[in-house]
Amino acid sequence: MECQSCHTRKATVHLTEIVGKEKHEVHLCEQCAQQHGSATGMEIMGLISSAFGGAAKPAAAEAAELRCPTCGLAYSEFRNRGRLGCPQCYDVFRTALEPLLEKIHGQGRHVGKAPGGPSTEGRAQERQLVALRRQLQAAVKGENYELAAKLRDELKRAEGASGEDDA
Repeated sequence: MECQSCHTRKATVHLTEIVGKEKHEVHLCEQCAQQHGSATGMEIMGLISSAFGGAAKPAAAEAAELRCPTCGLAYSEFRNRGRLGCPQCYDVFRTALEPLLEKIHGQGRHVGKAPGGPSTEGRAQERQLVALRRQLQAAVKGENYELAAKLRDELKRAEGASGEDDA
């Protein structure tokens, strides 16, 4: 089999990439493989694309050019480190992360179990108490004392109903 890069020597290095359900292979001679030996995964994907007539870039290849405006992390740096730089990175790199998460977890959305502890009803009551406390803080901060008094009373009733102590 001849090298798909120089088309003169015999291919001895074979690269295979599976994207979705498509399998792409590149066959290179030793010299061309050494030239591309320091190539990153994105460059190899470009080589695979060019070998197959310039197929459309996968989402990860497009994301490689992205950089998070908050922390400055480039997608290629994420691929090398395996860690995102900040919460904003999830939004910036969303198109590339979704297929990656689906590949790892079998789906792109977390549907796992909640930690052990109170029942679902108990967690709903706790969320309600937290929301009331936040509303109360906002009312006090905004100097809306009438609303704050109503929220305080509602919070006391809710805490009494949930069985919490007023300490």
